[in-house]
Amino acid sequence: MWLQRLHNVPLFLERWLRHQHRDAYWKHGSICEDYAAIECPVYAIGGWTDGYTNAVPRLLEHLTVPRKGLIGPWAHAYPHFARPGPRIGFLQEALRWWDHWLKGLDTGVMAEPMLRAWMTDSARPAPYHEELPGRWIAEPSWAAARDRAHAACISPMPGCGRTRRISRRVPCVSPQSVGARAGSWCPFGAGPDQAGDQRDDDARSLVF
Repeated sequence: MWLQRLHNVPLFLERWLRHQHRDAYWKHGSICEDYAAIECPVYAIGGWTDGYTNAVPRLLEHLTVPRKGLIGPWAHAYPHFARPGPRIGFLQEALRWWDHWLKGLDTGVMAEPMLRAWMTDSARPAPYHEELPGRWIAEPSWAAARDRAHAACISPMPGCGRTRRISRRVPCVSPQSVGARAGSWCPFGAGPDQAGDQRDDDARSLVF
């Protein structure tokens, strides 16, 4: 049975390499194709070290159903045992959500801010963190009303400006090894899978 399973499990990487652009293979399972298809309340939970770092803000922005978001420092694991920490009582939080929406109990979960997120303080690069320094912040809605979009142009001067645009082509042919220091794309936080010292990558990259 074990050998049969090995022979029948698809090699996902091979399949993904056949679909390197956003074609029907990816679209059929992507919620961004039709956010209105979700009709039930949603509690979206993710982590900054996970591979899916923008999923929670996108859902909060585009869904129209009752929704909440929670983003911690975690990798791809449940928040009550995920690394890097700090961890939270995720099972208790999930129970508050289900008690409110499935049992009609007043748990106060919907009276809280729409988004709670861990704001990490500066930390030295390392391939593994048991815990990251920082603090919890909250926003009553998303995107926050005080947020404003600003366009900045790539500039020949240090930093990004609004008026001095680069009017010529800037060639960039980085070696294929660039990104080797970036860590795993979707780390589980259990080993040295986070980004370490990336100066080797920086030295081979186009930097503005």
